[in-house]
Parts: sequence; structure tokens; C-alpha cells
Amino acid sequence: MKSGSTSSVKTGVGALVGAALMLGLSFPSALESHAASIYQQEPGGRFRVLVVPLACNDVDKKFGEKVAKSIRENLEDFSTHAPIPENEFKRALKRYEVKQEDLNAIRARQLANLMGAQVVYYGECAASGASYQVDAGFIDVTTGDEVAVPPVSIRDKSDESVESVAQASIQAFEQQVRFVRARQFCADYVGSQQPDNALRNCNEALEINANSIPALFNKGLAFRQLYENEESGGTDGWADSAVYYFERVLEQDPGRREALQNAAYIYSQIGEAEKASELYRQYLELDPANVPVRLKVAYDMAQADLMAEAISIIQEGLQFSEENVDLLQSLGDYSLRYSEEDSTYVDIALEAYEQVLSLKGEETDQAIIENALAAYTRANRSKEAITFAERALESHSDSPRLWSLYADALGRDGRFADASAAMDRVVELDASYPNAYLKRGQFKLQGGQDQAAMADFNLAIQSGSSAADVYMLFYSTAHVARNERQYARAVSYFERAVEFAPADRKQDLEFWWGYTFYQLGEDLAKPEDANLSQLQRAQQNFQAALAHFNRAGSVRREIPQLKDAADRWLLNVDARIRQIQRG
Repeated sequence: MKSGSTSSVKTGVGALVGAALMLGLSFPSALESHAASIYQQEPGGRFRVLVVPLACNDVDKKFGEKVAKSIRENLEDFSTHAPIPENEFKRALKRYEVKQEDLNAIRARQLANLMGAQVVYYGECAASGASYQVDAGFIDVTTGDEVAVPPVSIRDKSDESVESVAQASIQAFEQQVRFVRARQFCADYVGSQQPDNALRNCNEALEINANSIPALFNKGLAFRQLYENEESGGTDGWADSAVYYFERVLEQDPGRREALQNAAYIYSQIGEAEKASELYRQYLELDPANVPVRLKVAYDMAQADLMAEAISIIQEGLQFSEENVDLLQSLGDYSLRYSEEDSTYVDIALEAYEQVLSLKGEETDQAIIENALAAYTRANRSKEAITFAERALESHSDSPRLWSLYADALGRDGRFADASAAMDRVVELDASYPNAYLKRGQFKLQGGQDQAAMADFNLAIQSGSSAADVYMLFYSTAHVARNERQYARAVSYFERAVEFAPADRKQDLEFWWGYTFYQLGEDLAKPEDANLSQLQRAQQNFQAALAHFNRAGSVRREIPQLKDAADRWLLNVDARIRQIQRG
């Protein structure tokens, strides 16, 4: 990563303070004036490399110094990197009051960060039989990724030994440069949604450093992109590969947030609900009170149709913030959605919406109120819906939509006159409100105000509703009455429906109109003790049924059988009428 410019010195100083505290070093007052020089790149934009002398006290301290000097000289030939001079390294040791022999790989990386280096070289010598083995590597200061120098065995502190270690180190540094370039290209291609190119560069980086967390993570992201981009099926392989690399990251860093989230997301997409839930909860444990994070997790689970898990995630969040409106609204929305599968969740939704209304009052989003009314409807709790709507109207009295929903709740409770009055308010607020006259006419029709209903239906057509809309209202109302065995009322609705019926629906209407006359005739004729008046009315109904069946044509295959049945009933009724008339 490139170091900051002079214009960002103040920010840089803050970072230096933190790093110095990590080292346990003192922080001299002169550092601020010197910070600009620390955070400058080398001339030509070359990245800075801190070469720490090998810890080789068993051989000779000067051996490590000689190796470091040779490495610095070789690094001068690189166009992209430049070594930090030895005297600057010595000044930094003095400035931060740390001894060179106290450095280890971690502290060397921290010191390199303070000095504005992007890469640090650190290594040690250890006795190995009659010789010594040098283990060293180049460490990326930002990520901690290391490219190791292949172990080098030396017998003495000769110049030849110095050069063998230095040359092996430079070869490893060339690998480090190639590794960093491939790792960066891997990330860039992921960022630009080019997963195939990303994988090629991720693989190159991982060939050099198989445990690079950034490379492993971005390879997982590339496979996730392939999984999400695949439209022709057969995506399980991409999903499995994505999870594999996210899990590889978590093996090294179990608390890696982005790896936890991505692995959990993929598991949720492929139906591994238990595993997804486990990882999401690990992710949330890192910051359990973070509402945006929790909402995002719940959203991911809901999108994967893991609704019970999403609801549980939200409920757990409310333990930390019981009056958080965003959590409560999400709880209500998800519970309402899930109540289609499990009706017990309606109560959870309603309780959440009630809390939102109590907390926000007139600022309550109308969508929440509408969802709450939908929840009451789903639970067949019309009286509670009415109470909730009346409470909401106290702060949203100018909402025609809410008045319309209130009318619906009143209608479901059989309060048709009140429902009609609520629709009066809708028309007052917005005369062009969709289907306002149609709905008001329906409530009047259900309340027995047939003439007033017809006036509203004509207004509905004048204001934009189609005759077909009015037809369907009468048609559906007729069927409701017929199913409730209110045949005479159903006949009256079919009679009104015909005035508005589209041409292609008239034969269907004639069939059901005729069938209702037939059912009415059966009800009158079935009793063996039916009187003359009943039988005469039955006769009229069967005759009317036949007339409608004839006009229905062949729209239904049952018509011939029903006509035969009506004829038989007419013969039966005629005989019984003659018998009664003969006395």
C-alpha cells in the first residue's frame, strides 16, 4: 500500500501514535515535525523496504549487518521498490527507544509501519548441527502476508555465506513483488466483476503464498460472483468453492468479519440454513448491538427464505435495543410475511407494529399501518383492525388510503353503513381515488341500499372504472349470496350484473343465473308437504332456469343434464299442482 502524502501528516501522526503504543515505545515530541519525511515515498514513487539485520548472535552480529547491507544494495536495482537507508533505521531505533536485539517479526513489522515502509525483511539464524540455518522472509506491512526465503544453510560468517543468504533473499523478494502484483490484480478484478481474470491472478498469488488471507478471500469472492452470475444452472460447484475459500480464511482468522458474512450468505443461498445461522451468529457476536449489521444479516436470511431465522436474528437484536424502530419494523414485516406459512407469527407482527405506532405516533410510516391492518385481516380480527385504524387516523386523518383500509375493516365486521361513511371521507379527500365509488357502492349494496349502490356504480364508470369492474362486483357478490343459500338475493345480483356484463362473459353469467333459479326451485319443490303457492313459485323458477340455460349455449358441459333435471322437476311439480287443485 502506498504511504500517505505530506498533506495527510496529521492523520499519519495519529496512526504512528497507535503503532508506537503497540510497540510499547516512547513517542518523542519531535516526531510530529519529522512525520512528513517518514510518510514520503522514495523518489520516483518507489515503495519503501525496511531491511532488518538478521538476528544471528550465535554466528556473529556483524554477519546479519553484512547480509542486510548486501540486500539493500541489490534492492537499489528495483524500479518499484527502494531500501530504507541503514542510518534511518538506526535513528528510528533510537527515536522509539527500542533495541535491535529486541525486535521479532511482529515488532519489526510495527516499526516498519511507523517508518512508512510497505515491506519489511526479517530473519533469524539458528544452530543446526555443525552449521547454521537462516530462516527469513519479506512481510507485507499492511496485510502480514509473507513470502519466505527458502532456508539457507551456512557454515561460517564468510563473504561467500553472506552472498548466498543475500542472493536467496533477493530471489524471494522478486517472488514477493510478483506475489503482491498478482494479489492486487486479484482484488482489482473482483472489484470490477471479472471473476475469471480474478481467479487467474488469485491462483498466481496463492502459488507463491498459499496462506495469503487477502488472496484466499478474494478467490472466494470470485467464485461467489461466478455462482451469482450463472443463469443456466449447475452453480453448486461455484458455491462449494466459494465456501471452501471463505472457510480457509476463517481457519487462520476465525473472527474475520467479511469471511463470516460471505460464507454465511452462500450457505443461506444453497439451503444450508443451520450452517448459515451458525456463521451469521458468529458474525453478530463480534458486534451484537450493531443494528445496521443485524438488519443486513436478517435481510440476507429473509432473501434466502430463511424467515424463521431472520425473525430470530431481529428478536435477539431487540434484547440490546428494545425500542429500535428499524428492528421493530423489520420484525413486523418479516413476521407478517412468514405468517402465511405459520399463523402464530401474526401476533408477533402485530405486537411489533403496535410498538412502532406507540413510539413514532404521527411520524409512523403509513406502510407500517397498512401492514398492521393486513396482519389483523389475516388473523380475522376485524374488531382489533378497526380499533388500530381509528387510533392511526388520529394522527393520519388526511390519508385517503388509510380511510379506505378502515372502510375495509368495517365492511369485514358487517358494519356496511359505517364502511360507506368512511368511503365518503375518502371521496372528500380525493375525488379521483382509485375505485372509491365502486367500493362505496359495494358497501351500500351489501347494506341493502340497492338504489344508492347503483348511483355509485354509475359514478364509478364516469370516473374511470370500467363496466367490467362493476360487473365483477355484482357477479362475485351474487356468488357469495348463492354459496350462503340466499338464492333470491343472488338472483337479484345476477340481474344487476347483466347490465354491465362484457359480451364474452354473458353466457357464463346466464349459466350461473339459471343454476341459481334451479337451486331456488329445488328448495321450494323438495318438501313433500309443499303448498300450492310454493309449487307454483318452484314451477316459475324451473321455467326461468331453462330459459337461462338455453341462452347459456354450450358454455358449460353440465347444461344438458341440468336441463333434463329441470324438465323432470317441472313434470313432478305440474302433477302435484293438479292434484292440489283437484282437492
